[in-house]
Amino acid sequence: MIETDRLVLRKFIILDKLFLFKLNNDKEVNKFRTSDSRPINKCEDDIIKWNKKYKDDFLNVYLIESKADDRPLGMMFLVDIGNNNVELGYRLLKEEWKKGYCKESAKKLIEVFFAQSNNGKVYAETHSENINSVNFLLNLGFQEENKSGENGGRLFILNEADYNQICSI
Repeated sequence: MIETDRLVLRKFIILDKLFLFKLNNDKEVNKFRTSDSRPINKCEDDIIKWNKKYKDDFLNVYLIESKADDRPLGMMFLVDIGNNNVELGYRLLKEEWKKGYCKESAKKLIEVFFAQSNNGKVYAETHSENINSVNFLLNLGFQEENKSGENGGRLFILNEADYNQICSI
């Protein structure tokens, strides 16, 4: 479990399947995702798969939860993609957008990653038309790569020096 001032980032448990179902089936939240909605049994399967794969490792899929009322707000992952590099991904319920939760969560995970890594890099991919996500990544200090991501989206990369420079401003 990882905490910020307002949030708890913890691994998913089976009881979170209803929240994951809600998040996965919100058309606006998933407007730019490549996968379609997921039935409840697939949400449960995903949680089981994540917990089996990542166990209690720092690199994991996290539920973002409000400290004030234990309310789930979204999800974020920071997972190993090899060569001391990780991928960042995120989704929040629409009603939680523009409250700084995603930035607060991402900054905390990125800080911990850079404290533990040796010249690692953080990658993120977003749909080319998802301007809010593009701006979010740029505000965190990510730089856009000249090549497309795995799913044909815009690929961004963040190294520790760029991140530290943004944080010092």
